[in-house]
Amino acid sequence: MFYPITLIATSFVLTFVLIKLFTPAALKLQLVDTPDHRKQHTGTIPLTGGIAMFFSIALHLILTCEVDQKTVSLLAASTILIAIGVIDDIRDISWKQRTAVEFIATSIMIIGGGVLVTDLGDLIGTGPIHMPYWLAFVFTQIATFGVINCINMIDGVDGLAASIVLTAFIGLLMITDSLPLSDAASPLFLGSLGAFLICNLGLFRSKKIFLGDSGTMFAGFVLSWMLIEAAMPSGNHTNGIKPVTALYFISIPMFDMVATTLLRVINRDHPFKADRNHIHHLMLRAGFSATQT
Repeated sequence: MFYPITLIATSFVLTFVLIKLFTPAALKLQLVDTPDHRKQHTGTIPLTGGIAMFFSIALHLILTCEVDQKTVSLLAASTILIAIGVIDDIRDISWKQRTAVEFIATSIMIIGGGVLVTDLGDLIGTGPIHMPYWLAFVFTQIATFGVINCINMIDGVDGLAASIVLTAFIGLLMITDSLPLSDAASPLFLGSLGAFLICNLGLFRSKKIFLGDSGTMFAGFVLSWMLIEAAMPSGNHTNGIKPVTALYFISIPMFDMVATTLLRVINRDHPFKADRNHIHHLMLRAGFSATQT
């Protein structure tokens, strides 16, 4: 399927413009990231990437596309995640509150969007494993929670989290011939990611920005939605993927999340306690530059 270059281009431009418009407000609201014992960047960086991406995509979908139930569910769930993410960026909230909001957003995806994991495929050679609705609901909640938080945890080097999400998008496009969600939402997300990466990496003399928790939660949620829908037998893609194949698209951040969480438990720390033991931190300590990492 051919994805309209116009949608990608307009989303790119609008996201870029919104980033510039939101930056002064972010500085006034203290929606910024400052260096500390974990974050070793230089200066105060606005956390406007996720907000700009969300508003760019939402405005396009509302003003130029036919809004169906799935689109409404996507926008409603994303709005909740962006809102709690902004609050978390301004003043830290507890992991329990974040988890509760992620559960609500995923419930909207399942109930409103009809997107859930019902089939695990032939994992043990005895035939496809089908789950009843209640078990599929719980499994989808856990899977989405994992994807959202592994993208959040891997966001420790400029361009890393966004590049992983962008690579997964491109990988899905190559394998399935089309992206899930909708004909409009997928290219809009690609354009927005591209605009964010330019600013995040400081290319073309652009002012550096970060995704923020709002951005990583939004990107992780949309990626989770697409991976699950691509693995659904009734997905709107041309050629779907097996459920287990979805893990390959997020293997690096997923392994990183599992490893760091287990290490914290072994060291008798809280599993959600932030530290500098992620794979990108290890590579930086090994002597790799941020760009090489």
